[in-house]
Amino acid sequence: MGISLRLLSKEKKEKTNGLELAIINYTKELKGVQAGVVNDADDLKGVQISAIFNKAHELKGVQVCLGNSAGDLKGLQVGGGNITDYLKGVQVGLGNAAGDLKGVQVGLGNTAGYLKGVQIGVVGNGAYKLRGTQIVGMLNYAEKLRGVQISLINICGKDSEGVQGGVINWRSGVPWYATLIPIIAIRTNKKKSIEDKVK
Repeated sequence: MGISLRLLSKEKKEKTNGLELAIINYTKELKGVQAGVVNDADDLKGVQISAIFNKAHELKGVQVCLGNSAGDLKGLQVGGGNITDYLKGVQVGLGNAAGDLKGVQVGLGNTAGYLKGVQIGVVGNGAYKLRGTQIVGMLNYAEKLRGVQISLINICGKDSEGVQGGVINWRSGVPWYATLIPIIAIRTNKKKSIEDKVK
């Protein structure tokens, strides 16, 4: 357990346990707190706090900053913009993006590739595959919906099952009478074409 105080890190430190404080932090492995203007860690168990940008390849803990980036994150991101490849936890920010998310996104706008959890937004939520809930003021989009969408406008793809609640509830790739349903739309995949049954 120790404290590392530096202005700039010219070379990546191998390992730090405790507090790392500098304008720019650059560490391979850290257990503790990394605080500075710009932080970069390969493997971090703890907290990154920065004025401008945090980056971690693997993080178990918290990132707090204007911009946060993580490869594999188990924990919390709080900032103006948050991005991660894999997240098991929570993102809170103006804009949030995750490749694979098990947890919650709260922001002005949220996007995820595969989401198992909840998106709460002001302007828009988007997910390729959603198992959970999207709640927003303006627009929800899910290509494959398995859950609930609540918004002014909700859009889902053909391969969707769930409930849409909004003024406009749109589902693509279905007969005209099932495409647009106002207020409450219950989406099922019970009726399959002969081609789908043969596959």
